[in-house]
Amino acid sequence: SNKIDKAKQILLNVKGKIEDSPTKFKEELARTYNNLGVCYNRFERDSGDLDEAVRYFQLALDIKPDFTKAKINLSSVHLNKGSEKDFEEAYNIAEQLWNRSDKRDSTIFEIFIWSKFHHQSPQKAIDFYENSKEAQELVMIFSSIIKNSE
Repeated sequence: SNKIDKAKQILLNVKGKIEDSPTKFKEELARTYNNLGVCYNRFERDSGDLDEAVRYFQLALDIKPDFTKAKINLSSVHLNKGSEKDFEEAYNIAEQLWNRSDKRDSTIFEIFIWSKFHHQSPQKAIDFYENSKEAQELVMIFSSIIKNSE
């Protein structure tokens, strides 16, 4: 928590320095907003602020609409917020990411399967996995990586 608070202060400092020249520092600003969102994407008891996280991820996407990491993170914060509306929002973002992806990114798969689990049902998540060769391949690859690292 202390390291995250320190990172947050550094990022806020960077943001203050580059926000005045958004066109000059477009990439850096999008990444800074995304990273600030990550710092805030924790529960209140861990000094997080989920609404602030949403705001920063959205700012990153306003600058760079195709920023996949920010979309994944935005979906994640909606899962953390936990309302039905947030589960739906998380699912809509994740489904779009999955459908447009090459089906090789385990992070996109993970956010998609969890949002499906919460927004639709555990059974629909299981059915999807059982009927998706790409999802099964990703899990197999991931499993073999873990086995090889032990």
